Amino acid sequence: MRRVILAVMIMSIVALQCGAQQVLELRQRANFKNDRLGMPLGVFQARHIGVTCSGDSELEGLSPALAFRAKNGEVICIASTSIVGRDNEKVFYRFYQDKLIALMVEFPNEAFMEVEQATRQRDGQPTLVKTELYQNGFGAKFTGRQLAWNKGEDVILLSEFSNNRSTSALTMIDKVGCKEADDHLSKVKVHY
Repeated sequence: MRRVILAVMIMSIVALQCGAQQVLELRQRANFKNDRLGMPLGVFQARHIGVTCSGDSELEGLSPALAFRAKNGEVICIASTSIVGRDNEKVFYRFYQDKLIALMVEFPNEAFMEVEQATRQRDGQPTLVKTELYQNGFGAKFTGRQLAWNKGEDVILLSEFSNNRSTSALTMIDKVGCKEADDHLSKVKVHY
């Protein structure tokens, strides 16, 4: 009887150590408001009750690229969040094989410097800083900065003028998870 109890105790300790290792690994991943890359979809949904994800229904406001991903193996969720004191900013979450592989927070361009400062404070100096030259349909040119932090298996990108001249974005990417999702999409046959 004592051997059985001792065996159960040892198995419990080993299971706790493995679970603790997984939690530790998740804590070291890039995160936005404790939504960490690699977190399971079920944990995300339990924390964000009421957030609609693809699969639950058709999501409005998805770009054609995200809509295509949602129909071919990924789960896309959209929520509102606050960033540097600004409320109701859009955040897009991408899940593949039940794990968070990317998230993107869109915010007004006038908050870019504040978000950059907060990101530098949290994640240190970027590993890449570059300036992009953009041109609109009327020929007007302007520049926008792109910053990147390489965090092991994750990348954090901060893009000034991400979709248009009034929007910037903070994006966090799981390099391995996104590559797996992209590899899967490359095998999907498109029917027109």
